[in-house]
Amino acid sequence: GYKRVIIRNGKETTSHPVSFANSDADMVRVYINFLIDILKVRKREIKARVHMYPHMNENETRRFWMEVTGLNECNFGRPSYGVSNASKRRLAYNRLPNGTLSIQVNDTNKFNKVMGWIEGVKESV
Repeated sequence: GYKRVIIRNGKETTSHPVSFANSDADMVRVYINFLIDILKVRKREIKARVHMYPHMNENETRRFWMEVTGLNECNFGRPSYGVSNASKRRLAYNRLPNGTLSIQVNDTNKFNKVMGWIEGVKESV
């Protein structure tokens, strides 16, 4: 997921979310399980947002991601629409049929725990 430290006004912020974005349903499922089983995050603490494209049906896409994640409507924010500048006119029309799901947990302690694990793995290889 997103593991860069957030810098505002030249200083590291003191709050960091644990975040992840992906279009692969299996990767999203694994990440949700990681949050719940390993980080002990309660489902109500998980926020999800679908990044969609203009040709997609919002209800169908949200229903797809709700089924994948096991999350409820209350976990989902408003979807975002559009194509990023990086992928404009380079991706096939239906390359991401279900868009991309962003998952976020606003917990700095869990962010620091994950960052510590990442550093530990890096040092062990």
